[in-house]
Amino acid sequence: MKDITISTNLLNSAGSLQDRLSGRVKLNDNPEEKVGSFVSSLKGYMEKVNNDQAGADKSVENFIKGDNNLHETAIALEKADLSLRLMSNIRSKVIQAYQEVMRMGI
Repeated sequence: MKDITISTNLLNSAGSLQDRLSGRVKLNDNPEEKVGSFVSSLKGYMEKVNNDQAGADKSVENFIKGDNNLHETAIALEKADLSLRLMSNIRSKVIQAYQEVMRMGI
């Protein structure tokens, strides 16, 4: 059950970042506030990715010591892999958006 909760939380995080990346900003919204919120969301997600990677490393160490079973270690490694791939995709989308804005000459 814990693994399902972790996966659900990861998907919810991805969904909220996707909503922010989609650029649905109303004309009367404060753009500076939106940028600050977006940046803080990215920083928070980067910290989560880093924590997932550290958790996977710790899980491998525990597996080598004999404290973890193979299932727990595989789940931790897969979780870290998924979060890193998601962060990589987000980075690519941000770069594409930046390049598109630069092409528009704004």
